[in-house]
Amino acid sequence: ALAVAGLVLAGVALYVVEGSVLAPLAHLTQAVERLQEQADLSARLQVAGDDELAHLGRAFNRALDALEEREAQYRDLVERANDGIAMVQDGVLRYVNPRLAEIVGRTVEEMTGTPYALYVAPDELPKVAERYERRMRGEPVPAVYETVLLHRDGRRVPVELNAGVVTSEGHLVNVVFVRDITERRRLEEEQQRVRQLESIGLLAGGIAHDFNNLLTGILGNVSLAKLYAAQQEEVWEILEKAEKACFRARDLTQQLLTFARGGAPVRRLMSLVDLIRESAEFVLRGAAVRAEFAFPPDLWAVEADEGQISQVIQNLVLNARQAMPQGGVVRIACANVVLDSPSPLPLPEGRYVRISVQDQGIGIPQEHLPRIFDPYFTTKQEGHGLGLATALSIVRRHGGHITVESELGKGSRFDIYLPASEKPAPRREDRREPQRGRGRVLVMDDEEAVREALRVMLERLGYEVAVARDGAEALERYRAARDAGRPFHAVVLDLTVPGGMGGKEAAQELLRLDPEVRMVVSSGYSNDPVLAEHARYGFRSVLAKPYRLEDLARVMQEVLAETAEPSPPAGRPSTRD
Repeated sequence: ALAVAGLVLAGVALYVVEGSVLAPLAHLTQAVERLQEQADLSARLQVAGDDELAHLGRAFNRALDALEEREAQYRDLVERANDGIAMVQDGVLRYVNPRLAEIVGRTVEEMTGTPYALYVAPDELPKVAERYERRMRGEPVPAVYETVLLHRDGRRVPVELNAGVVTSEGHLVNVVFVRDITERRRLEEEQQRVRQLESIGLLAGGIAHDFNNLLTGILGNVSLAKLYAAQQEEVWEILEKAEKACFRARDLTQQLLTFARGGAPVRRLMSLVDLIRESAEFVLRGAAVRAEFAFPPDLWAVEADEGQISQVIQNLVLNARQAMPQGGVVRIACANVVLDSPSPLPLPEGRYVRISVQDQGIGIPQEHLPRIFDPYFTTKQEGHGLGLATALSIVRRHGGHITVESELGKGSRFDIYLPASEKPAPRREDRREPQRGRGRVLVMDDEEAVREALRVMLERLGYEVAVARDGAEALERYRAARDAGRPFHAVVLDLTVPGGMGGKEAAQELLRLDPEVRMVVSSGYSNDPVLAEHARYGFRSVLAKPYRLEDLARVMQEVLAETAEPSPPAGRPSTRD
């Protein structure tokens, strides 16, 4: 009886143990196996009671909750990553995040399970494949390197790869982070262009200085020769053409400087009519495109840099010419406009001169219009993408603005707004009769040809002239003349003197010696800021090389207006001089 009772008790105990201990343990074991084999974080234990196994089950469920939350966070991080991420096993993409699919213009679904080689540029595939194989063999290879992927539309996409090997489910897997470096490459190329432009700027500055010095000698003598040819119309016209050719050479140098460096405008009062006509005709010479002009007789004057505004017109007319490869008409018109407040343009209210350049070309796509003034943006094979950017920069430095309208198949229209001057437009000069003057003038220039040309021109205009090679000699001569009671009425200083005292330094010394000194700054570096802000450095006026006899006469009249009596115009010089 006792034995039977023991068996009964044992059975009851076994039943209790099986129900309260073994069954929960079996459920726990199954959940752990699912977690291990299937990475199934959704498995949960059914927990009842308050014993140790119940506490263990609840702890297990909480751990799964935390793991599931953490896994969701990591997945969201990977799915939203700015870089592409891929897992490659046996050369096949086992996982691809949305960003990588976006980089190559595809979907995650179509990329998953396909060979990675399908998305690498053919010329880059040997390098990528070699590094992949070596990495999987455990050999040392660069972890980070650049290559090129292929977009669905055939476009090459430069990328930076950062690769490493991990173990997943007993297999070696190559985990790759892919960064699109298209924008970085663009910035690097732009920086390289900037460095090239800086080098060009240094070269252009030297060329401009030397070239403009040479042109000053040539142009000065041409101007003098025109005096002799005043009564010979045919000879005078030939010399006039030679004079214009000298200025065209100067403008080309100025364009190179502006293209490479920019520069503050050296302003003077001017009418735009002749400048626009000559600039447009120069660009269209020999082309199948002709220009039509419309200028009102009462067009307001502007205070602007002649060379820079000429470059703006040339860039816009060249743009119109290239838009009409089969020929056509470019219409250039000017108008006086008054902007009220508020203005539809980003300009203060006031008077402006509007220059319109309209072509009959192919037009500009609407999606390109916001970018046409960006540096290096171009849709032309032969373009460098700086013409319109340079034009906008110049116009803004003049306090103006450019607008553009375009329609595909009908053409484009650019409107330039420049602030109008309150002063009346200057009358067209009679270049055959430059105004003569009186007084003693000191000329400082390191170039003998320039000194001689300037001396002869000034003497022809009626001035008494002394010359100096550098600033130190000019100071010595100025002091000696002042002490002798025969002071100079004006001083013309070359800005740059290699190896010696230049005009800027000499001007400061002269002002200390004589605060009333009347100085003119002259330079072949037409973009030097001293020319644009000459008054700040004590100069009364500017002579940008090269210059004509008429320009020299006008500047000397301005500087000496209060000290010298006006003289009659300079006619044909005497052969006895």
